[in-house]
Amino acid sequence: MLSQIKTATYITILSCITLLLISCSKEVTVKPEIRAVERWTALINEDWAKAYSFQTPNYRKTYTLKAYRNSFGRAVSWQSIELISSKPVSDTITDVKLKLEISFAEGGANLIIPSFLNERWQLIDNQWWYVKK
Repeated sequence: MLSQIKTATYITILSCITLLLISCSKEVTVKPEIRAVERWTALINEDWAKAYSFQTPNYRKTYTLKAYRNSFGRAVSWQSIELISSKPVSDTITDVKLKLEISFAEGGANLIIPSFLNERWQLIDNQWWYVKK
């Protein structure tokens, strides 16, 4: 009887250690809404390399940093970003809604207008990536 209790205790301890090791081995991911704001903050600051780093691995295999940078015009200036909401579509897809304030010159005046963005983020290898539509 005593040996059965020791065996059961030993199995329980091993199971707990295994579960602990599995949970520790998974990389902690930053929520997609946080990454969305970080990405737009990089764009506002014209930190193209950092903004590019939020693109999916497949996007970065296809397009260079220079091509990414050249995909943005210069007609407007981004001023600020604000998270509006985040909605999981599935375990690996989340839609993020943001408010971007944009300024542009019109007739000698500098106008600031809000723009609402809907972004899709995908979980790949324990990291959330922006999916360009």
